[in-house]
Amino acid sequence: RRGDASPLQDRHDWQALIEVDAASRHFDLRQAFEEALAEALEAGLILDAVLAKSEAERTRLWSLRGGLAAVQVAEPGNLKSDTAVPVTAIPEFIIRAIEAVEAIASGCVPIPFGHVGDGNIHFNISQPAGVDPTEFLSHRHDISRQVLDLVVSMGGSFSAEHGIGRQKRKELAHYKAGVEIDLMNTIKSALDPKGIMNPGKIIDAQE
Repeated sequence: RRGDASPLQDRHDWQALIEVDAASRHFDLRQAFEEALAEALEAGLILDAVLAKSEAERTRLWSLRGGLAAVQVAEPGNLKSDTAVPVTAIPEFIIRAIEAVEAIASGCVPIPFGHVGDGNIHFNISQPAGVDPTEFLSHRHDISRQVLDLVVSMGGSFSAEHGIGRQKRKELAHYKAGVEIDLMNTIKSALDPKGIMNPGKIIDAQE
């Protein structure tokens, strides 16, 4: 759900938050970035842009990005994901994933965001307006499987920055071949035969 705090005058389906830095104080970074934005606007690659003019404005822009996850925590019916796809596949993945989840839970609100540089997309979904959270969450497995199957089919990873941990052990077994699991077990047993290093995460020492 989009709030009213957007720094842009109009609403857009796609937005990117970009921070630039330079190794030399003699390089006019702001001018170079403004020139790049102007060229992108002229070429029709972007429709609008806002530049932070102070540290306070920079902090405010980043707070909007950081607030995405915080807002969703407060919603009882919210599904989260941590996936990655090839960078060039991000737009197609988001479009196709939206279509897939809406086919299961009509009216749901996809909130995809993440890190464009490495393809890490958190394809989070909020419940449809007026729908009981329990009813929406009853479709958790089907929705998750649709999204993860799509990710893998596009050459991506069902787990990204947050790893496997305990929650994605079943997905690991589903999406990885037996030989890969065997190799992981062999390495785990060799390095941690007593199973005392981060126990219960990903795999056990003697699975």
